[in-house]
Amino acid sequence: MDKLRRDSKGNILREREGERSDGVYYYRYRKDGKRYYLYSKTLSTLREKVIKMSPISSIPDLSGREAINKYGAIMTLNDLADIYMENKKSFVERTTYNTMICNYNYYVRNNIGGIKIVELRDYSIRNLYLFLYLGENDLSLNTLSRINGILSQMLKIAYEEEVITKNPTVNAIAEIKKMEKENTKKMRALTRLEQKAFVDYCKKTTKHSNIKNLIFLLLGTGCRVGEALALTWDDIDFAKNVININRAVAYTKNDDGHYGYYIKRPKTKAGNRDIPMLKDVRDALIDEKEKQLNLKQEQFEFDGYHNFVFVSKRGGFYSRENISTQIKQIIDEYNAEENDIKLPYFSTNVLRHTFATRLCSRTADMKAVQYIMGHKDICTTLKYYAEPTDEGIRNSMSSLEGVMF
Repeated sequence: MDKLRRDSKGNILREREGERSDGVYYYRYRKDGKRYYLYSKTLSTLREKVIKMSPISSIPDLSGREAINKYGAIMTLNDLADIYMENKKSFVERTTYNTMICNYNYYVRNNIGGIKIVELRDYSIRNLYLFLYLGENDLSLNTLSRINGILSQMLKIAYEEEVITKNPTVNAIAEIKKMEKENTKKMRALTRLEQKAFVDYCKKTTKHSNIKNLIFLLLGTGCRVGEALALTWDDIDFAKNVININRAVAYTKNDDGHYGYYIKRPKTKAGNRDIPMLKDVRDALIDEKEKQLNLKQEQFEFDGYHNFVFVSKRGGFYSRENISTQIKQIIDEYNAEENDIKLPYFSTNVLRHTFATRLCSRTADMKAVQYIMGHKDICTTLKYYAEPTDEGIRNSMSSLEGVMF
């Protein structure tokens, strides 16, 4: 039986591809009865050259179903993953692709990745999930669901090509979902008193004035951190009193293996939206504008965009780590003053969650909440952000007084 050919880095080589002893890759083909070669230092660049060639001959795509059909009987789960990921690279957004790679490499590759796909059983997948959920990894159900989604799609192709008789991922996560229901861990919004204490302290302290307005925008719009960092002053319409959200800053691995920032468009149309400005948000943005003018803060250009609303002291984007660190410092400083109300530690996503919780308590128009939050599916809004509060429950029941009887 044919064996998979690999390069020195373990990548599966397609038909007509090869690697020389000096590490240079080649692709051989015939034209008019003569043999020709394409060369490149990297496999990805070589394949780009092949695609750009005029259609000399039919090039078998051994990155997809043909490879699985031909070599399925000897493929390991890692082999299948390599083929699947390579094929997905051109079709999914960069951060999504890198998340898929990281999740597979961290949690699957060295655990069950060496098993041949024809020898995978339901318990192989199920035991892995239980190990990741209950073991020292302590993975959340959401992360496990993402991993299961990757494996499910990979093995679905093997099933459709009749390499395996059933997809072993079906119902593999059901047991953990049942356990999760019994022990639900849900993000908690700040209470009204916690929210007021945090906001008042942010207004009072001068130590973190550089990030105060960004915090107020996050809390007062419910937008994501990446969306806030990508805002330019052209997106702020003071005349119409709206903020246009249409892109986000992402930080991920580039093709050269190094990490860096890039501007990405929303995955769905729901990500594009105009959010009306609350008075405090408008005041924060005006303050930020004046601060930049007074400090004569230098602007920078990135991915064709410039005139950003929030610029770090170094003249670039704030990192998520820097924002989280400063929020933690604010909480530490506040709690050190021995106030009656102690603030819990929280992430920037709690600011978004708190905004949505307050909004849901003030309106019954869930479609409006869905739009403002930028959710494609209203189920996401209801499941993760429409958090019931004691006050909301009491008010809801009070509204029925004199109505039911």
